Amino acid sequence: MNWYTFHYDVFLDFDAPVSEHQFLLRCLPKTCGRQRVVRAELSLRPTVGYETLTDGFGNLVQTGAIPFGHTSFHYTSEGEVFISPKNASREALNPVFAYPSEMTQPCAAFEALLKDIPGGGEAGGAVGASDAPGGGASVLETALAISRRVKRALAYEPGITDLSTTAADALAAGVGVCQDFTHVFLALCRMRGIPARYCNGLMVGEGVSHAWAEVYDKGVWIGVDPTHDCEINETYLLFSVGRDYTDCSIERGVFFGGGGQNQKVAAKLAEVRAADMQQ
Repeated sequence: MNWYTFHYDVFLDFDAPVSEHQFLLRCLPKTCGRQRVVRAELSLRPTVGYETLTDGFGNLVQTGAIPFGHTSFHYTSEGEVFISPKNASREALNPVFAYPSEMTQPCAAFEALLKDIPGGGEAGGAVGASDAPGGGASVLETALAISRRVKRALAYEPGITDLSTTAADALAAGVGVCQDFTHVFLALCRMRGIPARYCNGLMVGEGVSHAWAEVYDKGVWIGVDPTHDCEINETYLLFSVGRDYTDCSIERGVFFGGGGQNQKVAAKLAEVRAADMQQ
């Protein structure tokens, strides 16, 4: 289990004053099988209060309102966490993760990508290769094979797709960002009988937030990152999960007034090493 510090900064500037700003955030990690939160704090500017709730997928949700006029909204989440994917705990499957969602509806083009890829075990990933009659591919083997197909089918290119781009749209365009890679991967896994869910969070290093997926295998969620075509390790910090991006976005909000918006994001996830603690 490795120890990390995280820092997630978002600056949202408005061209004109806004008011009655209702916001919903999912920017604080929770303790679960793969990670243990030591400290997690959220600060808001303008300074207002907020309430922490748990949504239907078990994510921590921070909600609040800024009733007075303002031209910017700045929030920062930061803290410390221990991460170890090998400690993932068993949990019951929410059956919604086995079916297509708004952003992952199947289309004919997906069938071609799945050619020669067998299903991953029985009952939507309930068993793996050692349990399946005939010793078929395990859930993870099938998921990684699908990840390779997605990596070949899409080129990573920011600025072309947006938050409304579906898996089918991204595949037709042949380009996308981590959200699009993940949506295509989810659609294909579910078509092969593997329950899968969308993950939002951070990767080690500096930059912005990242999206990947988890597949359900014998009671445990296993992370796969189709953007980088790999099984995830301890360098991923999880904020939220859902059927697709629309269930677990890091930020949502509504307000009166304003015009254009400009957003800047600065994220950092760094391992704490023994040498760092001695300084």
